[in-house]
Amino acid sequence: MSKSFFKTAFCLLLISIPILGVHENPLNVVKILFSSAFGSAGDFSLTLLYFAPLLLSATAIHLALSNGLYNIGAEGQLYMGSCFGIAAGIFFSNKLGSSSSIVTSLFYLLCCLLSCFIGGAFWGGIVGLLRAYKNVHEVISSILLNFIAYAFSNWVVLSVFKNQETQASETLGIASQLQIPQLWRQTPESVLMAIVVCVCVVFFLKKTWGGFRIQAVGQNPIASAEAGINPKMSIFLVMVFSGGISGLIGFHEIFCHSYKLIDGFSSGFGFTGLAIALAAQGQTSLLFIFSFLFSVLAKGALDLEIETENITRDLSLLIQALILISLAIPSHYFELKRKLTGKEIS
Repeated sequence: MSKSFFKTAFCLLLISIPILGVHENPLNVVKILFSSAFGSAGDFSLTLLYFAPLLLSATAIHLALSNGLYNIGAEGQLYMGSCFGIAAGIFFSNKLGSSSSIVTSLFYLLCCLLSCFIGGAFWGGIVGLLRAYKNVHEVISSILLNFIAYAFSNWVVLSVFKNQETQASETLGIASQLQIPQLWRQTPESVLMAIVVCVCVVFFLKKTWGGFRIQAVGQNPIASAEAGINPKMSIFLVMVFSGGISGLIGFHEIFCHSYKLIDGFSSGFGFTGLAIALAAQGQTSLLFIFSFLFSVLAKGALDLEIETENITRDLSLLIQALILISLAIPSHYFELKRKLTGKEIS
């Protein structure tokens, strides 16, 4: 029995258990998820809407994992990127007039993109500095910084740029010249941005000297230091760029989707991206596959409450957790069996 077949069978078995436990048919649940995500062109475009931020988040965390770092703070970094982005968006919106040229609009839009990146990079850089020079574990510092980012974003939305014409928790909108139109139906053009960013990061890690240095530090920082690589600088820069990529999710939200900043807009993109990056285990193809799979779960779960009697949308979170478990347990099983028998399992 191959590893892939064993893992797939184990995953399906785990997912079926809670569904059967609430007296529902697993095949019917799969049918609902599939129909909700692919039932129509509009459904599929919404699935791609979830795909963009999940792929960006997974890419950011994949970069950190390559350096041996667990970037638990992607959620906070995307909120900081959003805050910087909406500040730049409203600032440049006030400068734009009806007679502004396309070149001016594109330049301002590029500045907004950089603002989102800088916001996330700034927040990730704090984690990197603490880890590299004060030996504060990145998991602890990034989790604590998440709460600060939540509070700061809430303050920005409700106090600094609040839209006084509505009772909703949202900011003023950005100028129409800065609003990037949809690529197809409800699919934002940020899908293309996410794919390009992911491909560039993977190419950098696998095909460049800088990527080799990052992975070397992640595997053995002591040996890397002996070879002349600065582990502290590597840790800091990786967290800066990982945070910056997470901050681009704010650009997706503000300039490609809602055209304003909504309080609490993220449905846990940062944490789901962590799950995707861990499940991918460093494989590029799996980054795309799991990002798409989790976007299907996020979109399809919306119909579970309507189409079934005993299942809620929270089942998608349970399925995500079970997918990770089903990937982890067989891997440990095969590793243990290999050590006991002294043979590699095919």
